[in-house]
Amino acid sequence: LPATEFNKKALFEGLAVFYVILALLWTAVALRWWRQLLTIQKALTAIVWLCVVESVAGWAMLATWNSSGSLSQPLLLVSTIACAWKADGLFEMLLFPPHKGALLEVSVLAHLALFAFMLAVFNIKVVLLFRDLLNFQRMHVVLNAMPAVLMFVVLFVWVQMTLCTTIEELRAQKNENLVAMYQKLRIAACVGLAGAGFCSALQIFDPTMDEKLWGYHVLASEGMFQILYALFLAACMILCLPSQDRQGYEYVPTRLEGEAIGAPNSIWDDDDCEDAAPNGAAKKSSGDLMSVE
Repeated sequence: LPATEFNKKALFEGLAVFYVILALLWTAVALRWWRQLLTIQKALTAIVWLCVVESVAGWAMLATWNSSGSLSQPLLLVSTIACAWKADGLFEMLLFPPHKGALLEVSVLAHLALFAFMLAVFNIKVVLLFRDLLNFQRMHVVLNAMPAVLMFVVLFVWVQMTLCTTIEELRAQKNENLVAMYQKLRIAACVGLAGAGFCSALQIFDPTMDEKLWGYHVLASEGMFQILYALFLAACMILCLPSQDRQGYEYVPTRLEGEAIGAPNSIWDDDDCEDAAPNGAAKKSSGDLMSVE
């Protein structure tokens, strides 16, 4: 295992333990309210399990690399895809409206932008991984990072505009519990995404290439971003914790003047037929013939 990657093994090992515990706790709470969960709450469930996949695959890749001396390409692929997907997932969950069926209401343009961002993140993650091994020049790294940076800025602005719209719609519906939740999410998104931008700049320009700062390389290259992401995800889970006051829309039979829309309250039986049948007529019931006297 190269010296630049050695300390990452302990980092991913700690992240794997943290995410497994966090995923189990969140899933246990979410399953209780699953049918009534908001879109953002279900998205958090998917994201935390993506984090588990990334951290476990990353640790396994580094451990295998350290023991055998060769890099496992399947584990590298799984870890990198999960990392790109989880970064994309946070933007995706904030762009979705809170109610069920929100996936269908997000525009095609938004889906294309999210997919482009995920591809850009995947590309720069691979470049940063092999940066030291292949001795990439800083300009090469910057050029490969530009698509991800541009898409990050676009999605950051888009998320803030979407959250403002969502808050106004919820305020019009007088749903104060969800209004308060989304206002806190908006503040958390500003802080978290700004921090992610700083960590990304740290990864791209990496001041620890100087020998005097070599001991901090793991923090600049991976640690700061991973720790910030874990804290931001945990904060979102606390803000969006499922409860009676934070539920999605559920179908409830509508009643108009005592009658339900849907299945009738009573079934038409033979007594109703007897009232309508003429004297002496024969009436067929549920399988028997009887004469009406």
